[in-house]
Parts: sequence; structure tokens; C-alpha cells
Amino acid sequence: MQDKVKINIVRVLFALYCALVVWTILFKLSFSIEEIYGIRRLNLIPFYFVFVPRFNLGEMIENVLIFIPFGMYLKIFGVKSKTAVISGFCFSLLLELCQYIFKLGTCDITDVMANTAGSALGVLIFILISRKIKNGGLSDKINKTAAYLMTAAFLSAICFVLALRR
Repeated sequence: MQDKVKINIVRVLFALYCALVVWTILFKLSFSIEEIYGIRRLNLIPFYFVFVPRFNLGEMIENVLIFIPFGMYLKIFGVKSKTAVISGFCFSLLLELCQYIFKLGTCDITDVMANTAGSALGVLIFILISRKIKNGGLSDKINKTAAYLMTAAFLSAICFVLALRR
């Protein structure tokens, strides 16, 4: 019974995390429809920043960091590594295509690549923790705690950005 409660907590946190990712990427942390861009751009050339005057390494790092928990959560749910990375790619691609379809910003292949790299890094972190700590129960707790902390850090960063906007 207690294991069901724990997995349900993980599922709720994963759902919260996914909702935060959607709100961040699609809705740019906006509370109203009027605040959303209304821009439709498409960039299919990796690392080509025609819409931004210079290469934005910070944004790429943010994209990687945002998707690390995605890979970790899927591994916590028992998803195979390759499937977890492909799922990260598909989720990212879906979000980027929604940006284009609904005129919510730039659909950028570089973002898809960075997000997929973040998912892969989350999978790698999960695997490294699991291999380093031979005790299955302990490595499971550490992996879950790491995913929780990254979700909390993501939520804290969102709160910080929202506080700066006021």
C-alpha cells in the first residue's frame, strides 16, 4: 500500500513538472492570453540564430536543464533508456510545433536538440546513480530525491522570474 502512495506522489510531481514545462515553453509564464506573443517563426537550421542577434548559450543551457527531470522521471517509472530519450525528443518536438501552429513563438530545432540532450542527461544521471550505489532501495530514493529537487528548483526559478516581472 505504501509503495502505491509513493508512486502516486511521483506521478503527481511528474504531472506538475510537465505542466510547468508547458507553461514555460508555450505560454512564457503568462497569466493571460493577451500577454502571449502572437509570433510564428520556424528555424530548421541548428545553432542558427537569425531571430536573435547572437548565440545564446544561456538559453541552450536552460533548455538542457529544464528537461533533465523528464529523463529521470521516465527512468523512475521503469521506461527503457532509449525510449526515455525518444520520449523527451517527442515531447520537445510537440511543444515546438505547438509554438508554431498556435503562433506562440519560434519553433526552433536547436531547442529540440537541447531539450533532447537534457532528457538524455537525466537518463544518464539516473543510470550513474544506480550503478554507483549498488543498494537498489537507496539508489531509488536518491534518484527520486534528485528528480524532486530538480522539479523544486525549476518551480523556484519560475517563482523568481515571476517576482522579477512585478
